[in-house]
This record gives sequence, structure tokens and C-alpha cells, in this order.
Amino acid sequence: MPRYALLLLLLAAVAPAADTVYPTVTIANAVAEVTVSSQRGSIDRFALLNEKTITLPKHLQRDLPPGKGLAVLGPLADPSAPVSKGINQHNWLGNDTAAATIYGLTGADFAPWTIASSTTEAVTLTATSAKGLTYLLSYRMDPKKAAVAVHLEVRNSTAVAMALTPYLIPFNGIHQDFGPNEVAYLSAFWHQDQQIHSHTLPSAGTLDKVVEGPGPDYLGLKSRFFAAWMTPGKLVVEVPAGNVTAPVVPAPEATGPGASGPGSATSGPTNVPGAAPAYRVEVRGYSTSPHLDHQGLLSVTWATQQVPPGATLVQEWSLAAASMTKASLATLSDSERRIEVTDSMHKFFLVLTNAMTWVLSLIQSVVVNYGVAVLLLTLLVKAAMFKLTYKQHASMLKMQKLAPDLKLIQEQYKDDKQKLATKQMELWKKHGVNPLGGCLPMLIQIPIFLALYQTFQYSADMRGASFLWVPDLTLPDQVWGMPLAFLNGWIFSVNPLPLVYIAVTIWTSMSMPMPTGGDPQQEQMAKTMRWMPVIFGVIFYNMPAGLVLYFTANAILSTLEVKFIRRRLGMA
Repeated sequence: MPRYALLLLLLAAVAPAADTVYPTVTIANAVAEVTVSSQRGSIDRFALLNEKTITLPKHLQRDLPPGKGLAVLGPLADPSAPVSKGINQHNWLGNDTAAATIYGLTGADFAPWTIASSTTEAVTLTATSAKGLTYLLSYRMDPKKAAVAVHLEVRNSTAVAMALTPYLIPFNGIHQDFGPNEVAYLSAFWHQDQQIHSHTLPSAGTLDKVVEGPGPDYLGLKSRFFAAWMTPGKLVVEVPAGNVTAPVVPAPEATGPGASGPGSATSGPTNVPGAAPAYRVEVRGYSTSPHLDHQGLLSVTWATQQVPPGATLVQEWSLAAASMTKASLATLSDSERRIEVTDSMHKFFLVLTNAMTWVLSLIQSVVVNYGVAVLLLTLLVKAAMFKLTYKQHASMLKMQKLAPDLKLIQEQYKDDKQKLATKQMELWKKHGVNPLGGCLPMLIQIPIFLALYQTFQYSADMRGASFLWVPDLTLPDQVWGMPLAFLNGWIFSVNPLPLVYIAVTIWTSMSMPMPTGGDPQQEQMAKTMRWMPVIFGVIFYNMPAGLVLYFTANAILSTLEVKFIRRRLGMA
């Protein structure tokens, strides 16, 4: 049985009763709101106040946690499942199934913590465990950013030394507008040596190491349009005057959720006195219930700390969240803004993608509606490529006129391939024909296509933008759908835009005359290309509506363009 599956079973066994009441406190600033639970001082909800809550079609709708703004961090599992009581919180101290060395907390420590003090910007919670450890956990909102500073104190009030292993789950899932369509975007990331590194989340039930500290400046989870990250801070053992300072050493035996898992002596980090705190980061993939959306859990384990009697383990870190819109990214530091680009293909085409995004944003600032901006961008790209397209068709016309001569040469030198190639080149040179002239525009359009694809995939500012019947250009154009239980929840849907694209492109290809009297290979290729739109239509079917809108408009303009060019060249 996979280790994570075993963890879920154990959590279900030790989780508190479903009727346990955990009072909450909400702290906020102008841009974010954080709801802190008395369930071990965890975070119920971290919301961005200036982000839209997308209204999905009925067959795609998900239950969102109540409250203001959009919950980037919030409960994602089925609320009726007992296991959600334990693992679905964020900033979760310790592990429910671990030995008492994990922050000194066990699976029995589910009593609500006391809310000692609270204001609109800060809250402090306290608790005392049966082991004689006292906890003080404080949250304070950043004055301007969507970030909260966390301060933890664990005081050893007993007469014996305690070996405590800090183990934290800062993020247990992150918001996705529609999870099944955003699997490829979900990743863990960390910033180290002035670079952002990313790691695609593994499939459900797996456990995968990401990185070991103390190198990374920050680390977190990223979905398509949102990111949440943790910045580790100090970790010290404060010993009262007169006590002997205990050395910081690794755990003497395995104490985590598995002998090779977080917190174990065999795999955990080791601290050296006076050095920066070492830590180990792991990420788990899992599926939520009941929708089976792919999600991720990020955990951090620090080296075991020896806490003498009367001493206090003091630890600090911060949690932050942001959307990938221009306005939200502008509030971040230079290094934090690197979170925007974690996908390798996005990085490769970043310059061209940024240019396309800039043009699209510029048009939108004038026409307001993103759908209209997409149509105008299509027109601009088509106009920029017109000369190349014209040359492409001119080259095709010359090749058609030379087809009889080319066929004669092929028959005359069919047994001498070298001579055949020479004669063909002489014929093309004599009549000023470039055999690659018809391919060049297609080759040039490939990077443009990929840049546009990245633009529509990652344009967070387009999120929630509607056009005609399409409610959101960043989501598939599904006007009706029906989940099919026997196909693991796969949705059969009606998507008008891809259907329009298929119809337009098939009509265009069927209205084009087939090459005659030429190369049989060209004729066969022309027949095959007539059905390529169907293949592309299937590929586009569940892609963002903005991308499909672009290619549908492009197909319509191409039809008109081809008819105009052929008429000018006398090919009509």
C-alpha cells in the first residue's frame, strides 16, 4: 500500500468527531483575508479580496468555502469526509500519525486551541499538551501585501529534555478554476540562486522529494493563475539564563510518518550549531473527493531540536499568495515575480509570448472587451503575414504551371536520382521558383502559434472575461455537459466554438480545387490535409475558449484571404 494511502487511513482513524466545533478568527488587510482556525492554529481560508470568483456552468460547478474574495487556500476535500478534519487545513503543525517528537503533537491532540487575543490584523492562539508542552502561535497580516507573518513558540515546561522535530504542511492544495483542465499547470516551485525552479506534481498517491535547504529563499505551490508560497525564517532554541545550551542534533530514531519519510533520521536534514536551519521539502499528489480533481500537498521538515527543561523552541516563517495578473504581480518583489513563469515551454517562448501578451493587452485597453481584442489581434497577425501568404500561393501557382514539365523530367530520369534532382533544380531556377516557398510561411507561423498558445494559456488578466455566449475565455467553451461516471467522471460536453472551427475549415478545404496534372504525392497530401481540421478541432475541443476563438477567426479570415489571393493570381 502506498505510504500516502496509509497516511490517509491513519488520519481517518484518529480524526476528531465530525461534530467537533473549532472557533475561527478572521484577520485582513485591504487585499487579503485569512481565517485562522482553533484546530491546532491552522488556516481555514486564505482569500484574495480583489480576485473574481468564476461562475462555472452547472455541470462544472464546485463548492467554494464561504467568505469574501477568492479563497486561494481553502478546504478542497469533501466536507463530509472525516479525513478532511485533519489533513485539509493549511499551515498545519505536526503530523496526526507521528510520534510525540513532531512538535510534541500526537493524533490525540485535537482539542480546540484557545484564542488568546485578536485584532483586525493579528491573532494569537495558545494550547497546552498532555506532555507538558505549551504552544503560542501568532499570525500578523502584512500592511499592504497578501501575506501573513507566523510566529511559533513551543515551551518545554517539563523537568526533562524534549526532542522536537518541526514538521509543517504550509499548503494542502491550491485554487483551480476547474481542476480537470488544469492538471498540467499544477506544480511545486522554489527560488534558489536567483532562479525559479519548478517540479510538476506527481500523480495521486505518490511521494516525491523536491529539494533540501537551507538554500531556497521561498517555496510553494502554483496552479494556472494562482500561487502560494512560504518563506522560512529563524528556528532557534531559547534557553533561560543559567541553563546550559543544548546542541542541535538530528533525531536519534525514525519519528516521522514512515521510516524514510519526513522527520526520520534516515532521510531528514541535519543541523549544525550556528548554521542556518536545514529543512527538507516534499510534495504529494492526490485527488480530491468527490470531484477527483488533481491536487498537491507540500510539507517541510526541519532537523530535530533538543529542547531542555524550561527552554523554548522559537520558529518564524511567512505565507503569501498572489494571482498572476499584472496588478497582483506588481505588488511583489523582483524575486517573487519570477513565480509567474515556471513552465519550461513558457520560458522558451517567453520573449515572443510577452510581445503577444503586450499587444493583446494594449488592444484590450482600447476596446475593453477581451473577445473583441482577440479578434483584432487575429486581424493584425493575419495582416503581418499577408505578404508571405501571398508569396506562398504565388509559388504554388508557378509549381502547378510547371507540373507537366516536372512530370516529364521525372519520367525521363526515373532511373537516375542524381540526374533527376539536378534537372529539377535547373527547371525551378530557370522559372524563378523556390520549392520551399510554400513551406516558409508555415514554418514562420509555428513559433507564432506556440507564442499565442502560451499567451492564451497563461493570460491571467483574461480570466473571467466573457464574449458573446462564452462566460470565460480562459476556460473551455462548454454550454452543456454531462459527467460520465463509467469513464471516471469524464465530461461529455457541447462546445460551440471548436465545432464552428471544424465546420469553417472543412468548408474552406473542400472549396479549394485539388492540384491537377502534378505530383501524385502533392495530390495525396492535399487530400489528407482536407481532414486535418477535424484533428485540430478535437485537439482544440477542451482548450481555453480564447485560443479557440483566435483560431476560428483565423480560419474565417484565411478563407477570405485565400479567395482574394487566388483571384489576384488568376487561380480562382
